[in-house]
Order: sequence, then C-alpha cells, then structure tokens
Amino acid sequence: MKTRSFKQWLGVGALALGATIVQASFINAAQAAEEPGTVTVRVSDLNLASAADVATLYQRINSAASLVCAEDTATGAKLFGNAKARCVAASVARAVEQVHSSVLSAYHQQETAETQDARRRGA
Repeated sequence: MKTRSFKQWLGVGALALGATIVQASFINAAQAAEEPGTVTVRVSDLNLASAADVATLYQRINSAASLVCAEDTATGAKLFGNAKARCVAASVARAVEQVHSSVLSAYHQQETAETQDARRRGA
C-alpha cells in the first residue's frame, strides 16, 4: 500500500478548498442575480405619454440595472456573462413592473423580444 506524503495531502486539500471557493462564487453570483442592490431612477422629469420619454426611462432603468448588477453584493466579486445578464434582465423587469405604466411595459416587451430575436440569429 502506497502512503501519501504530507505535500500530497496538502495539495489534495488545497484542490478541494479551491473547488469549494469556485462553487461558492457561483452560488453567490446566482444570489446576486436574484437579490441585487437598489438604485433610484429619476422619473419626475419625464412624460410617459411621450414615446421618446418612455425610451429615455427604459435606458435609465437599463443603466441602473447594469450598475447594480456589476458585482456580487455578498462578496464584491465582479459579475460576468450569463450571471450579469440574468441579473440585469430580472432587475429591469422588476423596475418596469414597479412603474405601473402600460406604455413602459409594452416597450419592455418589445425590447425583450428584439433582444431574444437577435440572440437566436447570432447577432
């Protein structure tokens, strides 16, 4: 029977710890996507009866979501790729819902559909 040296056990332990840290970072990224921080978006200067102002508000919401979803609130680690995209999409959807504007909701549905179509086409 072959015995392992202290260095081999230490290496196995470090590998297990590294795998645990990676797993924890994925869990934290998922939690950040579900529970992002908050940013106040200014609406008082906009007239949501105007298509241009609806587009402006939607852009402000997207920008705020990108800021909020830039990093994991639990660890401070940067969010990238799918984790950030999911966080931004969920944050934008919640913000649009909170505004209670049918015009903004319709704009959001249109933008979401166009984004999904572009992804299917590979753009």
